[in-house]
Amino acid sequence: MERVNILYKLLALLSLSGVMLMFSSCDEVGHELDELVVSLDAQTPDTVYFGESFEVKLLANQMKEVQISLSHKDNPSESVYSETIVNENNSFAFSTEIEVPEDGSWNGDYILKAVATGNGAQTEKSRPIHFKPSPVQNYFLVGGSSVAGWEPANGIQLKRYTKEEDGIITEWYDVFGYFTVDGHGLKVLPTTTGWDGGYGAKKGAPGTLDNTGDADNITVPEDGFYRLRINPKAGTYELVKSNWGIIGDATPGGWDNDTDMTLVSASKGKYEWTATINLQAGKEFKFRENDKWDINLGLDGAGPQLKYDGGNVRVDADGQYVVKLNLSPAGYTYTISR
Repeated sequence: MERVNILYKLLALLSLSGVMLMFSSCDEVGHELDELVVSLDAQTPDTVYFGESFEVKLLANQMKEVQISLSHKDNPSESVYSETIVNENNSFAFSTEIEVPEDGSWNGDYILKAVATGNGAQTEKSRPIHFKPSPVQNYFLVGGSSVAGWEPANGIQLKRYTKEEDGIITEWYDVFGYFTVDGHGLKVLPTTTGWDGGYGAKKGAPGTLDNTGDADNITVPEDGFYRLRINPKAGTYELVKSNWGIIGDATPGGWDNDTDMTLVSASKGKYEWTATINLQAGKEFKFRENDKWDINLGLDGAGPQLKYDGGNVRVDADGQYVVKLNLSPAGYTYTISR
């Protein structure tokens, strides 16, 4: 039995030693296993654009809690962001995501600081981060078939998405809405100040974008709730009827069958779906489009915000619930009530 105990102790020591080697790969070298250490991971970015989010990764040893703060380099005493992470499970690796305002209020050079306490000591690490306007192009939906009408100033902004796979970044833009046949279709503009550079459908080639000024409007085949997706770099678009359901082991259909939701109002400018459903405590659900996983929405943080491929929503108690999903261009959200 004593030999087994010694083996466990050796394995624990090797595990801790591996964590300390992780620190040596960042900016900490030669620390003892019982010493308080914190390090900002090298993957934490040094430049971030307005309206984006970035992940802060930390490695720590003997840490009880860490205070993460962000302040302008010329005003270090006033934080624009502050968060405390308590290390309840004696972990060694931590991460958090910081959302950068779209309004440019964080413009310029800032200092990201991590102040850790534990083992009767305090230590800190910091890193400069520069915030600046995004070079990304915005796009806005107009058209008599939408609530925006044909006035560019009323254009509805599409949401930008990116995906990196095998080193290749794919970029696209989505917007949901109730569109009608009357109103003569849709177009997409790069600004809300005029028609220059606007995209429509290439004549004789549905699904292909054209911004030459000779483009047709994007045709709405029938009244309904749609997802419009454009990929300006590829020169393509798709207009897809969009129906929504709830799926998960908290629902009657489990993870195999959706419970259909109903569009609350079939009219322009309305984006809410609803379902009355029995849910099970301690289990989870999320939302998906057209009974497929291609487009699904889950938690973006603690909620009620949602994002593509987000986290599952956990149910606290058994019962019948009214679940609502809002797909407004301003941001996707949900509510749940009994």
